[in-house]
Amino acid sequence: MLTRMKLTNFKSWRELDIELAPLTLLFGTNSSGKTSILQSLLLLKHGVTYQDFTSFGGEENSVIDLGSYQDVIYKHQDNLGLDIYLDFAPPDEKEIEGLGSKIINTSFVSRWAFNDTVVLSQMGFQAFREDKTEERRFINRESDGSYSLDQLTNLLNLNESSPIDNILHQVAENTIEKILSSKLNFHIYIMIILFSQLVTKIKYLGPLRNFPKRTYLWTGSTPGEIGWRGENTIEMLLASERGNQNGKPSLIQQVSEWLAKMGLVDKLKVDAIDTNRRFYEPKANIAGTDSALIDTGFGVSQVLPVLTMLFSVPKNSIVLLEQPELHLHPGAQAHLADLLLHVAETRNLQLIVETHSEHLLTRLQRRVAEESSAFAKPENIRMYFCQPGENGSTIQPIDLDQYGQLRNEPSEFFGDISGDLDALTRAALAKRRKELAGG
Repeated sequence: MLTRMKLTNFKSWRELDIELAPLTLLFGTNSSGKTSILQSLLLLKHGVTYQDFTSFGGEENSVIDLGSYQDVIYKHQDNLGLDIYLDFAPPDEKEIEGLGSKIINTSFVSRWAFNDTVVLSQMGFQAFREDKTEERRFINRESDGSYSLDQLTNLLNLNESSPIDNILHQVAENTIEKILSSKLNFHIYIMIILFSQLVTKIKYLGPLRNFPKRTYLWTGSTPGEIGWRGENTIEMLLASERGNQNGKPSLIQQVSEWLAKMGLVDKLKVDAIDTNRRFYEPKANIAGTDSALIDTGFGVSQVLPVLTMLFSVPKNSIVLLEQPELHLHPGAQAHLADLLLHVAETRNLQLIVETHSEHLLTRLQRRVAEESSAFAKPENIRMYFCQPGENGSTIQPIDLDQYGQLRNEPSEFFGDISGDLDALTRAALAKRRKELAGG
């Protein structure tokens, strides 16, 4: 699980330093840097996936397209360096024979620079062990363009001119046995593996999800993920339904149950429309009538990928969600908060959510006050409010106490609701006095 992240000169963030919880909510005005926080994590995922840390996306099927270094760097000042720093806790079972005392926390830092071309100028790891000892390993690009590789040089097939981009790939090709048989300290290998595993756990769903089609062809295969636009949602639900032979609630049953709790549909189905069971039509039952999913309200199609992702990603995943409440009515947004608490607790998901929903927040406050579950506690929920500024975006922690109250709610957090109500009352009274005077 991610426990802390810091950014330097990343898009609108001159400096950012926040702690993360199992459920972290990012609120704020438009263009205040909320999405950039998620994008920094996706940049690392992109680097590991494509084995290229000097690319900022844009490849076919890439989850990000951040443009050039000048587009990514703070205020487009390409003479600045860009840093991403993460603290993360390895899984509890991460005890490796020969490692010594168990690792309890690991840090990762990457630094980019630009000199006509993009270079990854530093990659560093630090592991803290249960016995209070620590390991620090940094790979640095020197001023002459060469790399100081610490204890990695003899371990990997690297030389002073090897770009850092290749290191994760080459490490992955080595085995634990090879590392153990060497005379070198192999903790750097463990750190890199832990980081790679962490980044692989990051799953992302964007703010605009694909609209469903009327019919789908069963190909016999199960998508690996639903896609960052939710484009594989129905295929994943269909594969789950056809492959469910163990009697346990299928993915589509879990999703259908929560759609009903949210008051959106009574039941979701994917029915075969031909005798060979090759073509299927997703349907929603509302008030006793089955209708094609494509003919139901837009909110259903937008939240369906959210539900499907939360119940289909592997346990212990790190899920990044942008505006999961999009196109939902207030009551459904409130139930969405219950869903986030449910999957964070029962599936051990870490959720980082960018949202504008006051109803979602209010439901979370209520659940904390009610102590509705062992998970619904302030220490499991962190909230931040982002704002743009001349000197970069700023972020303010919003403290939630055990009574569900916000200790330091920003001014006009969700607009000036109390001010609007006061103005409404005054205007109505003034109008009524005028009518009475005229009568």
